[in-house]
Amino acid sequence: MRKRLELAAVTSGHFVNDLYAAFLTPLLPMLVAKFDMSLAMAGLLSAVFATTSSMVQPLVGHLADTSGSRAFIVLGPVITATSMCMIGLAGSQALLVALLIIGGIGSGMFHPQGAAMAGSIDQARKGFMLSAFTTAGEIGYALGPLVVLSVVSTLGIRHTYVTVLPGILVSLFIYRFAPRAHPSRPGAKACGSRSRSFSHSGGSSFDRRDGNEGGDDTGNGSGNNNGNRDGNGNGNGNASNNAMGSTVAAAMAIVMAPATAVGMRVSVRTEVKEAPRIAPPTSAALQVADVASGCRWERLRCCG
Repeated sequence: MRKRLELAAVTSGHFVNDLYAAFLTPLLPMLVAKFDMSLAMAGLLSAVFATTSSMVQPLVGHLADTSGSRAFIVLGPVITATSMCMIGLAGSQALLVALLIIGGIGSGMFHPQGAAMAGSIDQARKGFMLSAFTTAGEIGYALGPLVVLSVVSTLGIRHTYVTVLPGILVSLFIYRFAPRAHPSRPGAKACGSRSRSFSHSGGSSFDRRDGNEGGDDTGNGSGNNNGNRDGNGNGNGNASNNAMGSTVAAAMAIVMAPATAVGMRVSVRTEVKEAPRIAPPTSAALQVADVASGCRWERLRCCG
């Protein structure tokens, strides 16, 4: 529900902002007649608004990234609405140009941060969010001439200010539900720490993280290149090697590659030698004379 409200706030802001930006084109014939302007001057008015809006956007985008403020997306629509609705009240060409410059600044304030917020609402559906944001702006730009001409045809060109209310209400809606912006950190890494790991089934591994090298070897004892080495469970030692760079890690990767492919297993087997067995006397041995006893094995076998 929260994401829907955030999307509604951002898209409604784009709708209203482009709605007021489209007021100038249908009013140009009336403005030419009112100020007795040439066609070149009429074309210059459109260029003033478009150029101002375009040139201010890179600066606003940079300020929005570094400050993290939502002021640009909140104030943009209301500034555009106020300036464009006052066109009918302009009493001179200079004031008309000034209103168009202010309106272009307001339009340029909204677009960079509005598009960025629309894409950040749901990372899994970023394409849909941006498409909804763009569609709302296009619909607003298409309806703008119909809105202003309906007012002018009914009340006259001097009453275009009555259309300012939607812009104010939408700005309040954006202030209430738009996503919170966060300032960007230039030193932060977008992808986090890089990690490369090489291991084989004998229990030996090498881990490479941002220039720090670690390892864990297991045989009769266990060792760790980050600072922990145990031998046969009897001794512990700490040894750190912070000076190892990417060259050492690459060399270790090359050395460990054959072991990884073969699946080398290190095992220590302890063989226990058994005591020799005494063979039982054979028939030939029974026939051997026993000098000490004076009797033979054969007689003992027969008599015994």
